[in-house]
Formats: sequence, structure tokens, C-alpha cells
Amino acid sequence: QATQTLRKVLTEFSPLKLAALEKATMAAKSLLIGLALVEHHVSAEDAAMAAQVESNSQTQLWGHLENAHDIDNAALRQILGASACVTIGA
Repeated sequence: QATQTLRKVLTEFSPLKLAALEKATMAAKSLLIGLALVEHHVSAEDAAMAAQVESNSQTQLWGHLENAHDIDNAALRQILGASACVTIGA
């Protein structure tokens, strides 16, 4: 039933919204986070924080890679923000 519900939701998306969902899902590495973002249930910042749970856990365990994590975090927020913006009114 979940698959059928998801299929119904996705078939109602415009091509632009599907593209935004794909970018958000790939950036967040989560369909649920991407879907929540393009459906405006979470902000881009909240989506980024949810997507970074694993990364933050690894950083606490192994330490921070100077510059690498900062660049990844900025890129993630940029992609998620763009995906949210493009779906406004869609």
C-alpha cells in the first residue's frame, strides 16, 4: 500500500517538481527527506540537518576534516535550498 500511495503522489508532480525531488533526494541521500522538502513539510535547513545525522555522528567519532565537511555542508544546503525554491507554487 505504501508503494501505491507514493506512486499516486509522484504521478501528480510536474516535471519540474520531479526534477527537484530527484536533486533533493540525491543530495540528502534520502527519498523521505527529499519528499518532505519539495512538499514543503520541512525547510531546507531542517532537511540539511536531518541529512547530516550520519555525517555528524561520524565526525564526533573520528573528528572533523578541515574544509571538507564545510564544503559538503554548504553544497548540501545550496542544493536543498534550490530544490525548495523551485517548487514554490508548483
